Amino acid sequence: MLPVWLGSGCPAVAAATSSDVVYDLVISGGRVIDPETGFDASAKVGVKGDSIAVISQMPLSGSREIDATGHAVTAGFIDQHFHWS
Repeated sequence: MLPVWLGSGCPAVAAATSSDVVYDLVISGGRVIDPETGFDASAKVGVKGDSIAVISQMPLSGSREIDATGHAVTAGFIDQHFHWS
């Protein structure tokens, strides 16, 4: 599979990812959605510092890990819910 580039400019890698890399945070098991590129698949997100370093369908190692099974993992949404006073 070819790499997919997300709107933030980070690579979504479906092929091999180096198992030597340990990310600060790995979010796995969730449905990763990027409306800008149309990427929508179950994948793992590797975060280094304040930035997404990689999105991969291969296993990733992280200092911290979050199991996002059953959740959507995506760029922040603005909550448009409000009540008129």
